[in-house]
Amino acid sequence: MTPHEYPKRILLCATGRYPQVITETLYALVTQRQFVPTEIHALGTVPAKEGILRDLLTENSPYHALCQEFGLEGKIRFDEGCIHTIASPDGRELDDILYPEEISIMADVAVDIIRSLCQDADSCLHVSIAGGRKTLSFIVGYALSLFARPQDILSHVLVPGGYEYNKDFFYPSQQQQYLTRWNAETKETEPLLARDANIMLADIPLVHLRSNLPANFLTTGTYSQTVSAIQYSLKNPATMQFNLEESTIVCDEETIDLQPAPFIMLLWLAVRKKKGLAPIHPAIDSTLVQEYQDFSDNIVNHVKRARDVRNLSHEDFVKKFNETRTIINKAIQKALPQEERWKRYQIDSTKRKGYSAYELSIPSEGILLPKGIN
Repeated sequence: MTPHEYPKRILLCATGRYPQVITETLYALVTQRQFVPTEIHALGTVPAKEGILRDLLTENSPYHALCQEFGLEGKIRFDEGCIHTIASPDGRELDDILYPEEISIMADVAVDIIRSLCQDADSCLHVSIAGGRKTLSFIVGYALSLFARPQDILSHVLVPGGYEYNKDFFYPSQQQQYLTRWNAETKETEPLLARDANIMLADIPLVHLRSNLPANFLTTGTYSQTVSAIQYSLKNPATMQFNLEESTIVCDEETIDLQPAPFIMLLWLAVRKKKGLAPIHPAIDSTLVQEYQDFSDNIVNHVKRARDVRNLSHEDFVKKFNETRTIINKAIQKALPQEERWKRYQIDSTKRKGYSAYELSIPSEGILLPKGIN
């Protein structure tokens, strides 16, 4: 699917004191990309929020005029609840970003927002970094590199001189909207027509790092924790090697002994991940019972001391899976006590449509299956 074909299309703008970047980007997306957002989000400090409420979300604002001009009324959710103010953990909203500790707060907020907006597989996120302080733009762009899916886009809107930083310009309205600009040579003001502004949207190529992150960081973790995890992952690519006869796995050069039943369960999940299959939903997917039993039947004779799995009910399977997942994760954590290590290999859980879904954190290319197992 192309970006404009996704059911949920999100525009997120890094925003400063003047919110024109939102209408400028929206105009460019609609006229140049056929991308009509289903919702718009903005990220900034208190003055950014005040500017949006003052200039865009009041009656007869330039934002509403743009929507009317291009037939967008009722198609976009953009209200006060879509404005994300940078705030400390105790809820104190920031007026500006002046100190190192405030940069840290800003980074954590940006990571949380972009991570959450990249959760829904049916969504496409378009992020504009044209507004706000340079630090905010960098953090937002870097956070998108951490979490972006293939469909997500980073951009900067380009506005010509005379229109850029003009407090009265919001987009190239086709109405006869006269503006003025200061001519430094003549030292006089001169008229401009809003409709003559040539706005361009420049895509910024992304380095996609999402597949290198341990899966749990796709749902939680501060900015610094996430960066540490990706740095460790890039320096030390994760691998999980299986030994059938001994019921062991090797992760980060550490051999981890497992009992046959947990080993077979882990191997089953590894084969699924290697095949590119979706995370499992044991609580709601009863077909997994037969799939797991068939896999176990095919593998049991190759694993020492392994026992056949027979006639599992759905309820029994869910209980067995939950108990076994705990055993596996604890064994991995004991062998690899550093968080940035063990989180790369655990069986991770995420919430999908109200239910828990499970898969191995490790990317599929790091899974080394025994010969003959595929």
